[in-house]
Amino acid sequence: MTKQEWLTNQSRIVFNAGDSRHIAFSNTVSTPLVGPDFVLVKSTEAAQASPGIPVIFTVSITNSGNRDAEMTLYDLLQEGVTFVPNSVHRDGVPLPGADPVAGLDLGVVSIHQTIRITFQLVADMRLAGKQLLNQIRGEYTFQATDGRIVEGEAFSNMAALPVIVTGGPDITITLSVNKSSAGPGETLRYTAIVANIGDEAADVVLQPSIPKDTLFVPNSITVNGTMQSGIFLPSSIALGAIAPGKQTLVAFEATVAGESAVSPGQVLPNQVRAEGTYRSSGRAMTMAASDLVNPFTPSVSNPVSTVVRYPLFQLDLRAAPSVVEPEDVVHYKLCLTNIGNVSADATLIRLTIRQTSLVPGSIRINDTAAANPGPSGALDLGTVHPGSHVPIRYQAMISPLVIDSILRGFVTCQYAYELNEIRYNKEVISNDYTLHVEHNDE
Repeated sequence: MTKQEWLTNQSRIVFNAGDSRHIAFSNTVSTPLVGPDFVLVKSTEAAQASPGIPVIFTVSITNSGNRDAEMTLYDLLQEGVTFVPNSVHRDGVPLPGADPVAGLDLGVVSIHQTIRITFQLVADMRLAGKQLLNQIRGEYTFQATDGRIVEGEAFSNMAALPVIVTGGPDITITLSVNKSSAGPGETLRYTAIVANIGDEAADVVLQPSIPKDTLFVPNSITVNGTMQSGIFLPSSIALGAIAPGKQTLVAFEATVAGESAVSPGQVLPNQVRAEGTYRSSGRAMTMAASDLVNPFTPSVSNPVSTVVRYPLFQLDLRAAPSVVEPEDVVHYKLCLTNIGNVSADATLIRLTIRQTSLVPGSIRINDTAAANPGPSGALDLGTVHPGSHVPIRYQAMISPLVIDSILRGFVTCQYAYELNEIRYNKEVISNDYTLHVEHNDE
């Protein structure tokens, strides 16, 4: 049942009649309250925060009112706190490039709907010994019953964590990728900043990885700009000693697999890990060297992801009748469908085959008459967007001088698109067809 609140009002009159004091009440007027009622709850499962280590925060947004509303979230960062890029998930689904600090558009939040957003924040040394405080503000708009557009805002509770600096090395990894979306064959460059924000030096070994359905680019690993030849992932990379307050920059590349391996909308996630040892400066120097070496707690980077994007065309063809005679007309039906997630400019070629000719004026695109192809024989279809279906019909005449008894053919669609400033030119071929030619010898 939809929640319904009421604003109730009643008037009272106090008067004197002779020596008596009287009170009279008016009728009660009730006005329905219409609108969304947002409850924003901010939480984290962490018990404390440490400088440089990402902390996952969760905000749940529930509309318990009686109107749908469009909402945008804004995370209110305090000084000394930064947002970890590409860490936003909505109901468990990653949102590459989303930024709740700049504004995260949730779209329409329906009545009784609850949305769960998670993302990561990092405190720096300025908050050591203090508290990491975080709150979410939501701005929303909805349409009242009289058609007015009403604006409002809602705030979450304040989430608070103590920021504690622990002894020994404290290795953090900040991972980034140069492309939030990419097509088959594109190269992804991953950069990992491995920093020691603790108070002891550490010998660090990085365990990098590449996403499933990508291929490692040989000799692409660099450490502080120096190429590390001969290392193939997922092998570990020894970074040597990282002193307190210092960092090491590691980069490596992977290529997105071809269209036969990946699909439009597929997410390519990645994380890296670091482990290693350190020598505690507080131990007595008389102890054995093996006793001086301590493993530090392994570190895992923030997750990053890249979404696969490219147009994917299907071209279905029907030709009828399948049995013809010289000078018969063949009716062609084509349907071009873009089942990918990128728009592309499409052109059809090879509309007719040898010993046939196009019937002038017979071409119809989306049931609208189209001009005959130019001298090249190419038919321009314009831009075909994701999810679009383009029906094409045309006719061809069998030559009166046809010689062959069997004619076979297909139609080709050439298409072009741009992604990440790269121009792609590709083509897709329809199913083939066969015409059987009967010759009436007199």
